[in-house]
Amino acid sequence: MKRKPTFKDILASEQIVIDEVTSTYGKWFVKFGQGIDVLMALAYLNQKPPSIENNCFQQIVLHDYYQASLSFRACSLLMEHGLYSDAFICLRSLMERLIKNRYFLDYKDIAYLYEVYQNRKLRKKMTLDEKKLVKGISAKKMFDFVSEEGAYEKIYGFLCGFTHKNFGHSTFQLNQQFNASNSLLPKFNKIPSEGLINILLYLLYGYLNLAPSFFEYEWKESDQELLSTYKEIKAFFKDQIIKRRALFPRFHDWDKYMRNIIEIYPENWGD
Repeated sequence: MKRKPTFKDILASEQIVIDEVTSTYGKWFVKFGQGIDVLMALAYLNQKPPSIENNCFQQIVLHDYYQASLSFRACSLLMEHGLYSDAFICLRSLMERLIKNRYFLDYKDIAYLYEVYQNRKLRKKMTLDEKKLVKGISAKKMFDFVSEEGAYEKIYGFLCGFTHKNFGHSTFQLNQQFNASNSLLPKFNKIPSEGLINILLYLLYGYLNLAPSFFEYEWKESDQELLSTYKEIKAFFKDQIIKRRALFPRFHDWDKYMRNIIEIYPENWGD
């Protein structure tokens, strides 16, 4: 009879995964960390006084950017420890915030009402007219508006699969699928690792690229170093996306949908 794994076994297995991840993706994680640094800096950068219409919207997005910085780190930590399904769950929340803010960029005047509507206690205080304005705004509606038909099923449906129990994408089952092993312990595997990195690239690039559209910045002389780093990091992530798009043909559909989400003005992606 095999010995039952213990908490110490989990920690030992995680350390093995960490060593493998560092060896395989160490340089990438350095750039990833720099991207988070820039993301946090953008949230604290000087902004022009917003109009009354934009004020609530910008406050909502600002809160989401603070949270996104932590969520990106949480996702990378889970991946570094071999907890792949949990990392995919974390990606879902990052995707939801980006889609929501991208959608309300065109509907700033009701962004606050939407946030209130999500809180059951506060919802009771809303008028019927206020509720009507936001009641029909679903995740699918946001995806269809921001990207194109099929994005909701292809992207959001995939990420939801790791959250809902009936899909059963547990770490244990991922180990079975990728390692042909019944082990409950975390193990390093390049297949889910590469998938996570691909999605992280799109999302972090999107958050960085859309920040100037969400916030009206007052660029000062002292901000030039940040601006230079911002452009350099964006260029790096974009280059990585283009290279990985050629390496992972299965992500071609994702690429089509995600590029509609992460950019407002068409850019050259080497097509």
